[in-house]
Amino acid sequence: MNLSRFYIIFILIFFPLLQACEGIILPPSSLPTSQDFSSSVTTETFSSSPSLTTSEPSSSSPSQTTSESVISSSTSEALPSFSQDDFNDMVITLTPNIPYLTETYTLPMLAINPFMVEPQWTSPTLPIDQGVILSLHDFRDQQHDLILTVHTPSQTFTHTYSIAVVSQLQVPSTLNLVPSLKINLDQNRQEQDIFYEDYLTATALSRRNKNGTMVEEDISTGLGIRIRGNSSRFWEKRPYRIRFNNQVSLFGMKSARNYILLANYIDRSHVRNSLTVLMSKFYQHSMYTLDYRFIDLYINNNYMGNYVLMERVEFSSNRLN
Repeated sequence: MNLSRFYIIFILIFFPLLQACEGIILPPSSLPTSQDFSSSVTTETFSSSPSLTTSEPSSSSPSQTTSESVISSSTSEALPSFSQDDFNDMVITLTPNIPYLTETYTLPMLAINPFMVEPQWTSPTLPIDQGVILSLHDFRDQQHDLILTVHTPSQTFTHTYSIAVVSQLQVPSTLNLVPSLKINLDQNRQEQDIFYEDYLTATALSRRNKNGTMVEEDISTGLGIRIRGNSSRFWEKRPYRIRFNNQVSLFGMKSARNYILLANYIDRSHVRNSLTVLMSKFYQHSMYTLDYRFIDLYINNNYMGNYVLMERVEFSSNRLN
């Protein structure tokens, strides 16, 4: 009796559990093979990236091919074609907005470029580096050609500008073109306190003609100033030597620390020294020629006269080497 009850309870409890387990366990024939798993992964990967291209033949479905074609055609239609009229508009936009060149100048570039073309600036005579005309050292006024070029897959467009370079080595023809160097002595010192032996500390600012526009700028580094010369230091208009704390480019000249200010007191023409240097520039292939500028000098806001600012003869990376 007890045994029969045990069998009845066993059947009532465990038989439904066995039926449920039999529904979960899959027969071996229904399990996916490694090949089926690999192909399903590959298909899913390519369908998630329709624009992906490979060198192997693709077994993608026709719907995938259509999707790729639509993407490619829409990309090519997004870029408008570049025509002669578009280049003419670009020539007007990129015209240098200066009357002439006196020193380093950054050439204009496109702020908005819907055609994705690269305008290139070149010149047979002007030094250009990454869209910047470098410092100019012409010893006479000259006209230079400036060439704008645009390359497209089907055509090349060019336009030539004519631009004037005004020499900084000549005597300025008008007063408003004369650059000025304004030196302010520290500790309330006066010009009479400047001596031959020691430098007096000072600050300075420059006013110059920068490509047709007069600009005034503070010189970022301090300087020392002293009297120079032998007999010339006793004249009423005295020459000076200045030394900056760091290398500075003055009025488009090469960067350096040391400069001299020639007073030309006994030279009423004020051009003897500069004319000699200018003539030597015809032999630049065989000698180093000094650079110079005619400037108006102010010390403590007192006008000292017209001077010739000149490189100092020395061994340096931007001088003799």
